[in-house]
Amino acid sequence: SLNKNNGLKMYANYIYRGKTQDFYASLRFNRKASENEDLDRQYYSNETEKLTKRENSRSQDINPALQLRYNINLPHNQRLRTELYGSYGNNDYRRWYEQHRDEEFVSSYRNTTDETSWYGKAKVNYTKTFKNKSSFSLEVTEDLTHTKNLNTRAEKLSEISLNKSNTRIYATYNYRMKNKLNLQLRLAEHFSYTDTGDEDVFSSFFIPSFKISYRDKKQTFSLDGSLRSVEPSNANRTGDEYRRNEYEVFVGNPELKDFLQCTGTLRYNWDVSSRFTIFSYGSYYISTHQVYDDYQYDKERNAFVYQQFNGGKCWHMHYELGAQYELVPQHFYIRSLYLHNYYNFKLKEKYVVYGPYGSLSFVYMNKGWYFRLGCLTKSKGMSDSSGTVYHGFTRLTFNASYNVDNWHNESGFEVL
Repeated sequence: SLNKNNGLKMYANYIYRGKTQDFYASLRFNRKASENEDLDRQYYSNETEKLTKRENSRSQDINPALQLRYNINLPHNQRLRTELYGSYGNNDYRRWYEQHRDEEFVSSYRNTTDETSWYGKAKVNYTKTFKNKSSFSLEVTEDLTHTKNLNTRAEKLSEISLNKSNTRIYATYNYRMKNKLNLQLRLAEHFSYTDTGDEDVFSSFFIPSFKISYRDKKQTFSLDGSLRSVEPSNANRTGDEYRRNEYEVFVGNPELKDFLQCTGTLRYNWDVSSRFTIFSYGSYYISTHQVYDDYQYDKERNAFVYQQFNGGKCWHMHYELGAQYELVPQHFYIRSLYLHNYYNFKLKEKYVVYGPYGSLSFVYMNKGWYFRLGCLTKSKGMSDSSGTVYHGFTRLTFNASYNVDNWHNESGFEVL
């Protein structure tokens, strides 16, 4: 085969379990190697020339790691968990490209990267459980990343490094009242420091979250919201630059920053009668300094340049309101839904997209048979990483399935 791939994985694990404590140790070794070759020949009917493109890539990754975990039960319903993890990486990537027109050499490029890295993480968790099954926990985690790359791009040698540390502190309280009410409140602090040599960025985030749910005989209600920090990929935070192919060039951005992301959902179900149910669902998404992808044509490079940037405030809301009525209990029901999307994103430019749509479906179930006939009206949506707007057409779908003796048969079709 033109593509050669091989890998080796070895794990040595030790586990000890006692009445009040347990210990786990794992020694790991992973190695992967690959060599790929792509050959592309193009013939033009209006020209006599033959265009030949050959692209090769070769990579080798070696990643040993060690993981340790220790858990112990303490008096008065207390528990302590500790964990250590460390890994080392030695990776070698080589990629080259050649282009010929007939037998004449036209162009080529070569990328090589010799990378060494290590990663370490420590975690400590304390949990106290009370008599009413409520609980309180405190957790502290620390992780460190170091990467050093020796790159060759267009015969030019460069050295790129990245050092990053994250400190997270979580305090969580869970409260339960019988089987009806459940409340969770979490307070957290996140400190992040990134040094790429070209730029150093420090971030501090306060990230609370909550969950509340309530249930009785006919109604269920749940509401949750969380705030968390999002870290751009380490590969995009250095000043590295390399050619992906003859059309695209990747350029890193050392000025990328972490950002906050707030999400939440609301669910409500009401069994009005044994046959009729009303349900609703809502979700929201808010972010600060959203990371987005950007493609621009560069005349000097004669290629499209791919790079990531931080945008501004973005938010998205989705809402659903529906009803279901059983024409024949447990066999035949009709369901209708009203849905609405709203996007307000500030990426490279400001984008506002909104629109309602709906669906109607008939479902029949009996003795292993399942039939569904549904209709979904046209809709609008948007990608949060690029601002691309997409449209969904009105569609009619039909699905049928049959289950018997662990056999499942299904078929269907869709009309746009």
